[in-house]
Amino acid sequence: MSLVIKMVSNGWILEDHSDPEMVRVQVFEGGDREEDDVKTMQQLLYTINDLVGPTTSRYSEHRIYVRIEPGDKFEDLQESGD
Repeated sequence: MSLVIKMVSNGWILEDHSDPEMVRVQVFEGGDREEDDVKTMQQLLYTINDLVGPTTSRYSEHRIYVRIEPGDKFEDLQESGD
C-alpha cells in the first residue's frame, strides 16, 4: 500500500496508490479559521487510520484515537486577555 499526502493552500490531498489501475484521490479542504484546519486534519488522520491502521473495536485492549484538545497554555492566554 502506498499513500501520498500533499499539502495545498487550502488543505490536503490524499492519494491512495494501493490499486495501480486506479489511484483514489480524496480532498480534505480546510477553511478560513484555524479551527477548520484542525478539524480537517483530524478527518485526514481518521481516513489514514481507516486505510492502514489496525482493525479494532470497542472491546479492543488498545485503540487509536484522534482527538482535538486545547493547548497546554490555552487557559493562560485566555486569562491574560481579560
